[in-house]
Amino acid sequence: MVKRRTSALMLAAATLAGLATAGTAGSAQAASVAMWDKMAQCESTGNWAANTGNTYFGGLQFSQSTWVAQGGTAYAARADLATKEQQIRIAEKLLRAAGPGQWPVCSQQVGLTNDGVDPYPTTPPVTSPVNVQVGIVGGDGALYSQYGNYAAGRFNPSWTGVGGVSLSKVTSVTVGDVTHFYAVAGGRVYGRDLNPGNSWTAWAEIPGGATGVRDITASTSGANVILGIAGGDGSFFTQFGNYDLGRFDADWVRRSGSGLTNVTSVTSKNGGTVRFYGVAGGRVFGSDFTLSSNSTAEWSEIPGGATDVRDIAATADGNNVVLAVAGYGGSFHTQYGNFDQGHFDAAWTQRAGSAIDSVAATTTPDGKTVHFYGIAQGRAYGADFTLGANAVSNWSEITGGATSAKDITASQSK
Repeated sequence: MVKRRTSALMLAAATLAGLATAGTAGSAQAASVAMWDKMAQCESTGNWAANTGNTYFGGLQFSQSTWVAQGGTAYAARADLATKEQQIRIAEKLLRAAGPGQWPVCSQQVGLTNDGVDPYPTTPPVTSPVNVQVGIVGGDGALYSQYGNYAAGRFNPSWTGVGGVSLSKVTSVTVGDVTHFYAVAGGRVYGRDLNPGNSWTAWAEIPGGATGVRDITASTSGANVILGIAGGDGSFFTQFGNYDLGRFDADWVRRSGSGLTNVTSVTSKNGGTVRFYGVAGGRVFGSDFTLSSNSTAEWSEIPGGATDVRDIAATADGNNVVLAVAGYGGSFHTQYGNFDQGHFDAAWTQRAGSAIDSVAATTTPDGKTVHFYGIAQGRAYGADFTLGANAVSNWSEITGGATSAKDITASQSK
């Protein structure tokens, strides 16, 4: 169900079966993007990220039950966290199943009917990123980037300096064609974007005035970004970057957690949960952030008893998680979180690699390989983890001869 409903016109249950038998299907089959823009203007004053606390979400004011019933969670946990196109696609499903009466007031006001224009007449092929954008903090505190073209089997000849002053930590995520970089400088948090055409925006401080930050991580939910930081006192905070609206929240939100020195994160396959992992006292802990309820679970230790951990990385394998740590036993170790079965492996597995101080990871679109990246004695290296064979290759230095690097990040790139 959606906002501004009347009981005489709306269905009793928001299930697909109920919608299909409501008797209104067929009164409309498709509406153009322009028509949905008019609907959004009526429903939410055109705010596709609307979340006003009225229990309806997004530009077309979906209830959570309707969003779930129509398959919206394949895009994002709630409608307001999905892109405009994703919301329209779900609205089209609802329109086909139950007709314009699902929006009883606004459909009348704007004339929501079958105007004969499919909003997205052809589904463009999904162009999953197959390459990687690697970033390091250099010895001079600046950010340097490298592009790994896995289709061609090579990295660029050299690292590219892209600026920054006194950076200590860096993280990144890719959304569509844009890679968002976030970094800590002087204990504060900044962000900048790498746009198509190798065009960089300027650094800008993330709102909220965080200080004394030890480490930072970023994950995505639809087109938006969730940041997590380990504060100066080891406490944990999150921030939400709403790229649909072009802004971050005004403040960082303090969550449970203490003694944290390093953090990493990964988003669940359905987009509804961000899984945070952190290092405290050299040991590894995890906490799930449920986006729909804006709540984080208490931190619990990851099985296996890792100690003396210096850094941690996480990446997805479908609904599951691959963790990697540097420092435990002076070596490189991995762990596998099988969320399909509800457990982690009993122990960490030692892999090739030693003297690694910083680590990052990405998963290939086919889910077969995890690319690990690490810093050892100031130089940047990479290794591939073939999941089917449970085997990690030897580490090899990334082209470009980086030296004195202090931190590393990696994200998928087209």
